[in-house]
Amino acid sequence: MRKNDQVDSPPMLALMGRFAEFDEFVEAAAAWDIDFRQVGPGLLNARLTQTVSDTWSLAKARFDRPAYQQGAAVPEMRTFAFLDSSAPDTEWCGRLFSPDTVAIFARDGDFRCVSPPGFFVYTISFTEQELATACDRLGMPDITETLQAHDETRQVDRAGTDKLCRLVTETISDYCVPGMTVLPADRGQQIARERVCEQLVDVLSCATSKPHSPSQHKRTIAVNRALEVIEDGLHDDISVRDVAKAANLSRRTLEYAFKDRLGVAPKSFINMQRLTKVRRDLRQRPDEASITDIANHWGFWHMGQFASDYRRQFGELLSETARQRFL
Repeated sequence: MRKNDQVDSPPMLALMGRFAEFDEFVEAAAAWDIDFRQVGPGLLNARLTQTVSDTWSLAKARFDRPAYQQGAAVPEMRTFAFLDSSAPDTEWCGRLFSPDTVAIFARDGDFRCVSPPGFFVYTISFTEQELATACDRLGMPDITETLQAHDETRQVDRAGTDKLCRLVTETISDYCVPGMTVLPADRGQQIARERVCEQLVDVLSCATSKPHSPSQHKRTIAVNRALEVIEDGLHDDISVRDVAKAANLSRRTLEYAFKDRLGVAPKSFINMQRLTKVRRDLRQRPDEASITDIANHWGFWHMGQFASDYRRQFGELLSETARQRFL
């Protein structure tokens, strides 16, 4: 680009933060339609650095607690995720997601996964036009023609991926400071966008398909169905037996699948999700809704046990959460 060339790109949002719980993390994550829920008790230690514009978005996130993730990636873009070399393997949409793979999000599709402690991920989103233009600059075939409409993972070259992750880190570090800022477009952003996009398509051009086993796929479908049943029935007196029946699994198989994928038993998972719903209602519902009313709505009737479970899960008293509505 010549020095006098005009840059007419829209402003870019840049944010950087540390978070003690997933609700704060989700609220800060711009452009994504996501819901992260804590699996297991204790306070969260999460970090997020992100840049967002109309044609590209970069993010670097890590957290030390297992999390149940669901939602949709940046709309009208193709999103790619890479694990840091230090991150543990996880399962993503029924496929193994490791530092040697790229997770390719479906176009405008939903996703669901459970991430382990130590999850450390880089996400890169570009419009297909940006990807195609980068391929043209590099004189290579259009990579967008090889992208599937559904979620998939592919094996990648670790050296190329490490270079890409370093480039993402350098780029977001140039623009992000603690808090949230809006930056006007400039030549530097365009140059950074082109560099990241070119390295991304270079990595993708060498990626190879990584099929998942039929047994893994079948188990994932069953567990996802169970998760949907739990989500729909949280306000009812749903039991593990109900979930197993709806997912067409034996109770023993359901128990094994949950412990294998989420690290907790189905009953514990249901209880954790109800506690999360209570916590959100305590913060968001009108002042006249009492703690008891909210707890009863989500299936908690023994208030002493409920209060103990709540404190163990979130590290604070119910009354402390309730007071946050008035601050």
